[in-house]
Amino acid sequence: MSIGFILLVAFLLAIPILIKYFLAFETKSLLDNLRECEEEVKYLSAQWRALEREQLVMRRAINQVSSQKRSARNRCEQLEQVQHAREELDMTWQSADVVAAT
Repeated sequence: MSIGFILLVAFLLAIPILIKYFLAFETKSLLDNLRECEEEVKYLSAQWRALEREQLVMRRAINQVSSQKRSARNRCEQLEQVQHAREELDMTWQSADVVAAT
């Protein structure tokens, strides 16, 4: 057997081994990349849920403010009605005092 033949056989045997190690390292790299992406997806998912909760809180706050605004408007209208009734009552008393004075 010649040296050339031995080197050729060694080279041909080394090719599958090199491919195996190349694929192993590439697979490890891809798995690491996948894990990083999964972590990023978890982080973004948590942010999304937090934004949804914040949106819900804001919607509830807006509804509460609207409700308070309606209640305040109703109270103002009731106060105006009471003041108007009081003014009419005062005018009636003043008219009665004028009639009684004459």
